[in-house]
Amino acid sequence: MRFSEPYLLNIYHWVIMSHHFHNAVEAVNLKELSDWIGKVCSRYGVYYHKIHGGSGRLWQDGIELS
Repeated sequence: MRFSEPYLLNIYHWVIMSHHFHNAVEAVNLKELSDWIGKVCSRYGVYYHKIHGGSGRLWQDGIELS
């Protein structure tokens, strides 16, 4: 991912599924991991809404993305 460089993370694997995602990430600092996950969620939300329309948070209330 383009924005992983400022973080001290080793990203081994990631996959986005219909209603959740998985990451295999090694982090030295828990705050950096938290910030990175927040950025992943935010950027994917922007991308998803650009492609499919809509607004708001994704992966809430068990709603599956189409």
